Amino acid sequence: MHTSSLLAILSGAVTFTTANPLQRRDGPIQGVATFNDYATQFKQSGTVCGIAAPANSNYFGAAASDISGITAGACDGTFEGPQQNANYNLSQCDPNNPGYPIGGYVGPSCPKTQCPDVSPTCYKVDNLGDIANPPGSPTGGSITVQIIDACPAGSAWNYCKPASIDARTRCGSYGTNELDIDEGAYVQLAGTSYVKDVTPNLNIQITKVQC
Repeated sequence: MHTSSLLAILSGAVTFTTANPLQRRDGPIQGVATFNDYATQFKQSGTVCGIAAPANSNYFGAAASDISGITAGACDGTFEGPQQNANYNLSQCDPNNPGYPIGGYVGPSCPKTQCPDVSPTCYKVDNLGDIANPPGSPTGGSITVQIIDACPAGSAWNYCKPASIDARTRCGSYGTNELDIDEGAYVQLAGTSYVKDVTPNLNIQITKVQC
């Protein structure tokens, strides 16, 4: 979800779903989980923390939305606070390839606050069911993630996605505790292997734990 370098804040308008911000706390809070292939991403563009996976092989890598209540800080070019008409640069979206940035686009840089060489952050994540339904009770499927990356709302890889895509699943929902988790975790959470654009994203319960 992250690539290095800077993103300028220019004109244009994108509407993001807003929510009341959640205060950072150690007790269980609700959120949503999306899924990403971090091994491939790391080869293509790297991660904020410069690793493709946590050192603990039992943990999974994850990125936190940079406008969520559990973020370590906003990435360059991202608006902090509820912005229903946040001004992102739509000229960075490819008109010939809807949903994607233009060729050569370079995404924003993000703070390394939660990286292993600073102060690693880990969360226990419990499955609360398909995101299309209201959150239920924990299903018994749980994992531990370490934050190795950030998911910037101000990245064209996110804000260029069609408005039909739930803002909670593209890091564009202020206050939603979104974790973009390594897709290898899906089978432990949901009991089935992850298939892009087929298996559903999940409601989750998030509890801070020691790394």
